[in-house]
Amino acid sequence: MNIPRSPEVQTNVGLAWDMGDVMYTDYWREGPLGEVVKPNGTIALETDLKVSDEVVAFLKARGRNVVSEEEGRTAEYGALNAEYLDPIDGTDDFKNSRLLLRHLRQSIGAFSLGSAVNGRIVRGVINLPVLCAPRLYWAEEAIGSFRVMRRNGPEERLEINPDLRRGVVLASANEHPYKERLRKMGFTVIGLDGIVFKAACVADTNLLHDFDPALIPTNETVVGMLSDSAQPHDYAAAKALAGGAGAVACGVDGGTLPLVEGKHGCVFANSGHTRDLLLEALGTR
Repeated sequence: MNIPRSPEVQTNVGLAWDMGDVMYTDYWREGPLGEVVKPNGTIALETDLKVSDEVVAFLKARGRNVVSEEEGRTAEYGALNAEYLDPIDGTDDFKNSRLLLRHLRQSIGAFSLGSAVNGRIVRGVINLPVLCAPRLYWAEEAIGSFRVMRRNGPEERLEINPDLRRGVVLASANEHPYKERLRKMGFTVIGLDGIVFKAACVADTNLLHDFDPALIPTNETVVGMLSDSAQPHDYAAAKALAGGAGAVACGVDGGTLPLVEGKHGCVFANSGHTRDLLLEALGTR
């Protein structure tokens, strides 16, 4: 499949493959991963910082600004023209699963890079390098969303089914009142960490089954996900991916996903109908 794409996407895809290699190497490295306490008191892995530094330096040399979750960014949250980077979304899973499940090569840790142009998210690249079935996604406005299972492998277009009225909704691993409201609406609710992974499951309906067939009921499909604490670096690339596959993405108030700093939350759904039900369950609209 010869798919046209911008030079920026081409560059970001190559960068995502390379950063996936960094993640993969550290995942299989012997011994514990180094941890760093950030100025805000949270913990980052040395792998997070390594990936962030390499991406920022690489894109800075090409005149492109980066808003990274980590320090060293070359633009601040709210920048209208910048790359929004989450070096490893799902850091805890990346750290913990390597100790518990390394023989399965299984983590939802994701490299995520979304591009804002004039305040709109128009491109996104996501790499999941340490799944049992690793894969990379890329998306570009007016072109679509695609899955690639190996470097230089064939690209498969992603398209969701907007006609499904019920199915699986991915939510926080912690218990929240909205989860019971979703169940009463007839949805199957599965709690997972990893905002990027969950959003990718909306765009790629095979992903959750490939990750763990026991998680998803037979003949059910992921139709949505929600988070009440997602930040711009969490959802920038995911918005491009989901939108390119035909999904709906919005904030927890039903409005546009903002780029300014803060835990704004996000909703991804296979249709406007599902989106409205998720917002109703959240009780924020």
